[in-house]
Amino acid sequence: MSPFPSLTSPTAGPISLRSQFCSNAPTTVAGTTFDRRTISPRILAPRALPDTLSPLYYPRASTATTYWCVSGTQTYLALRITATLFSPTVLPVLSDAYNSVYAHLLASGDGVLAGGSFEFSDNTVLLNVWNSNNHQITWGVLGSALWGLREFMQDKDTWGCATFQVWDGVNWVGTGTVGMASSGG
Repeated sequence: MSPFPSLTSPTAGPISLRSQFCSNAPTTVAGTTFDRRTISPRILAPRALPDTLSPLYYPRASTATTYWCVSGTQTYLALRITATLFSPTVLPVLSDAYNSVYAHLLASGDGVLAGGSFEFSDNTVLLNVWNSNNHQITWGVLGSALWGLREFMQDKDTWGCATFQVWDGVNWVGTGTVGMASSGG
């Protein structure tokens, strides 16, 4: 008999993985269908503005990963803002990229991205999304991801360069970046 207590249990079970929860709906597990009506009242509360609000005020970038779920889908983003930019720089690119994807869906329907990637730029900001993790991203999931990315930046009033993973349910299907376009000259 050992003088130390036993740490075994006769009913040992498997250790379950921790689920990620949506930042925009803290009770929703990322990758499950997100119903916009499940948003916590805390999320909808008005945010206090800094006392030093001026046209030059920009919030700092965050190193934390945010899990942002797209309403009505199983698509979510694991994203980080790496540098902040003025919103009129980023907003047109995200909006125009989404509109381009939506036009493709209307004209040709859903399917995998030809060549496994999507690029959109206005010569100032560059958006790139590509297949990841031995999966293929579809036009529909890409559209959901772009919608979610814009929604996140608009909701948080944090516009800028970003890196993100695109998840379709439990599958990591794409990786993307938003950054400054290089000035080719």
